[in-house]
Amino acid sequence: MEVKEYLQQLQNMDIIIKQRQQQLKELTVIINNGGVGGVDYTMEKVQTSPSREATFSKIMDKLIDLQNEISQYIVYYFQKKNDIIKQIQSLDSPKYVDILYKKYIEFKKLDVIACEMCYSCEHIKRIHKQALNFFNKKYVNLKKPEIKI
Repeated sequence: MEVKEYLQQLQNMDIIIKQRQQQLKELTVIINNGGVGGVDYTMEKVQTSPSREATFSKIMDKLIDLQNEISQYIVYYFQKKNDIIKQIQSLDSPKYVDILYKKYIEFKKLDVIACEMCYSCEHIKRIHKQALNFFNKKYVNLKKPEIKI
């Protein structure tokens, strides 16, 4: 795995978590707005086709599964984030630590980092490249995460 890809996995995970949370909100809105229909207990029960109760039950099962999936993914995300932060903070150069942290933990763009650190964009790009090379040498055996969603 490329060092950049390794460090960017946090941002990718963050995006996935936010998308799953959006799905959860949409599902919750459907349930809360009665989008699956209410259950009429006054009518005689006839077993002709799947009932609204079955549909509601399936949606609730999906909601619970999605909540569990998001929870597991968030736990994994924070474990991975903690590992990467420790790796970044173990570098010898404070500039490398600062730039890599801002870029891959705070998800800032290099031009924003340049402004914050009062450097030119070109200088930050050079330091960023050096930091990636140094990180790569220090952590040669980077593995791609095995995540199933």
